[in-house]
Formats: sequence, structure tokens, C-alpha cells
Amino acid sequence: MKTAKDLMTCNPYIVQSSSEINDELKHFLELEITSAPVESSLGEPLGVLTEIALIQIYLKTHMTEEHTGSKVVHHKETLEKACFVLESTPINEVIKKMLQAPTHRVIVTTKMNKITGIICPKDVLRFLGGENTKHLSLRDELE
Repeated sequence: MKTAKDLMTCNPYIVQSSSEINDELKHFLELEITSAPVESSLGEPLGVLTEIALIQIYLKTHMTEEHTGSKVVHHKETLEKACFVLESTPINEVIKKMLQAPTHRVIVTTKMNKITGIICPKDVLRFLGGENTKHLSLRDELE
């Protein structure tokens, strides 16, 4: 049976909660990503930082009188709730969870809660489209 590990993008970019918002804005543009998991200094997953959250934070900190802080940790309320699955989760369960997740992304972790990958709609499209032979057998499992 194929699992999340077979479908995930390995080693995703992870936002550290202590990083500066302006730095993350630059990283999102340079890496051409739309969201990224956020983890604390202890390595605990906190949520997902999205492009919309970055815009909200930027406007809040640069266009109002409100001084809320320049680090991601100061804006935890803007993070989206993350949807997590284990590397061993069957692919059909992963896709169901992804469709229900607020960000339509699934963060893949080990049993020790370490982030090892991410699955986004593009990964599923590659799988459904049979972009490579590895995914052809996965498609057969879903049918």
C-alpha cells in the first residue's frame, strides 16, 4: 500500500517562529511558495504561514499605529491550523484530509512529530496525471 511518504515533497521549507516577517516575505517570493509550516524554537509545529497571512501581518505592522512585533511568533493568531499525517498514512486518507484542510496542504511527520514533507494539490495533480511511473501505480490504488 502506498503512503504519504510516497507522495510528499521531501524537506519542505519550514518557517522558524523566531524569524522576521520581512525575511519570510522575501523567502516566499524567492522560493515561489504559497505557504509553509511554522515550528517553534523547540521544533514543535505551530501552524501554517500563508501568503494571505503575510499580507495581513504586513498591513497590520506597516500601515496602522499598532505595534505588534516583527517576528512570526508575534502573529500566531494569523497562522492557519495545520493538518498533519504520519509518513505511513495511506494515500487515500491523505487526499481526504488534504481536501478538508483549510490550506489544502498536509504536513507529513514522523512518529516523533518531526516534519519530513508536505503534500499540496500540485503533488496530487502530478499523481493523478501520472507524471511518472511511481505515481501510475498510486493512481491504480485510488480507483
